[in-house]
Order: sequence, then C-alpha cells, then structure tokens
Amino acid sequence: MKTLGFQAFKLDQKVLFSQISTILYGNSKKDLNLCMMKGYEYYIPETENLTLTLNSTNGSFILKHSQNVLPDLKVTIRMFDRELINVKWTWANDSTVIGKRAHFEVPDEIANTSRSLPFGAKLGQYITIQRNPFQMNFTQNVGT
Repeated sequence: MKTLGFQAFKLDQKVLFSQISTILYGNSKKDLNLCMMKGYEYYIPETENLTLTLNSTNGSFILKHSQNVLPDLKVTIRMFDRELINVKWTWANDSTVIGKRAHFEVPDEIANTSRSLPFGAKLGQYITIQRNPFQMNFTQNVGT
C-alpha cells in the first residue's frame, strides 16, 4: 500500500481522492481523533477495585479516556431490585469540564421500586465489567 504524505504534494500536483485514506487535523496529544476507535473508548485504571463493587449492591469507579483527551468520568452503579440496575455517570472533576452540559438523570422517585432485593444479592450476579476498553454486560441470573 502506498502512503502519501502531505509534504509530498506540490501545489500544482493533482491528487486523486482515492489516494487519500485519512486526513488528520490537529495535535494527536490534545485533540480528539474520531477516525480511530480509541477516540470513543474509556478504560478502568488498575487502581480501581472492581471486586468491591461487584460484591455489593452499589459502587463507583473512575473511567479514563483512552487518548487522555476527554475528561475522566465517574460511574456509579446501584441495584434497586432484581430487575433494575441504575448506571449513572458524571464528570469526575467538575472543574475540567467548563462549558459541557450536564446529562439528564431520571429521578430516584421514578426509577426506584418498592420491591426488595433478594437476600445476598450482588451486582456481580447480574453484570460483568471489562476494564479495557470499558464495557459492562448485563446477564440474566436464573437463580433469582
């Protein structure tokens, strides 16, 4: 595959659109690159203890952006009953997100139910979490 660099073109040289595979603008160390999957990915640092979260009915952890361009996120997971798990994210450090809108959150009064949790219920019975890239999978616990 032939790679053409921008510096290789002369001003009067014609370039076919099919010869250009990717055009990148900006600085890759500080600008978001939406042409790569990493631009959309977050990960959970190894310093975050997921075992504590998965062995309880609620917990929280920090997500870091894979390109270190977007602000960190704080994810909070709560189990209301066996059929309702609330996943909420907020900006981890509000001072770094000036100008970004806050997301809508469904009030607890609407989301919460009067059903109680099964005895010994844990988040780990209903979800699995992948660290890098961050991914949460909901599973069906047949035993409850």
